Amino acid sequence: MSRRFAIALALVLLPGLAPAQEKKDLSPEQMLSAQTQLYVRWDGLKVHRGAYEKTALGKMMQGDTGKFFSSAFTLFNDAMASALTEQGLLRGTKPDDLQRLQNDAAEASKLLGLLSDHGFVFAVEIRRVLPIPAAQVTFIVPDAGDKGGPLFGAAGLVAGLVGVPIKTKKADGRTYHIVEAGPFVHFGWWTEGKHAVLIVTTNKIEDAAQAMPPTTMTDSPTTRSTRNCATSRTSTPPPVPSSMSAR
Repeated sequence: MSRRFAIALALVLLPGLAPAQEKKDLSPEQMLSAQTQLYVRWDGLKVHRGAYEKTALGKMMQGDTGKFFSSAFTLFNDAMASALTEQGLLRGTKPDDLQRLQNDAAEASKLLGLLSDHGFVFAVEIRRVLPIPAAQVTFIVPDAGDKGGPLFGAAGLVAGLVGVPIKTKKADGRTYHIVEAGPFVHFGWWTEGKHAVLIVTTNKIEDAAQAMPPTTMTDSPTTRSTRNCATSRTSTPPPVPSSMSAR
């Protein structure tokens, strides 16, 4: 009897667990609306590093030129940290807020390295212009769910420099970081499965997140037929100094 009960319970629970697992394993394209008008994907430098290092530019960046850019980037980070501290003290920024800005700046300095390793997906959807605009801009870093600090740090740094408060909200198994830039403009970022996500939308951030998987961009016949034309996959992307590599 107990075995039959266990089998029956499993048959009831497994269908409910499947959607959650499927959502967790969504590709970035499956998170985009079927009405997406602009879609760009860059695979990143890591997958093409071997070919890139064989080019003239790649060989140049492995020498003194690469060392120069690495040193310049380090000096820029140090100067930015000093400037943040000075401006924060002059404006009377609270110590906790100043420390948060410095932490975000340190994470933001690794953003190019993160994009170099993981690439990105950029998409724009304009649903309506009048009478009230409805649109969304989506930026996804694939497979960076547990490494999204640089992306989230950059977003937090921008919000902190502008002086807009960041709200943290937990719902639907996600932790949202939300900036209300206006009555119809919402800016937010969170981890979706194995991806790092940042969006600017006219909807509430949590509503936009819940609406992501319904009819996806990959379900659109037009998108399927034009995907190769709409997608950017560069085999020799811009050089990134070695010190920028995501750690």
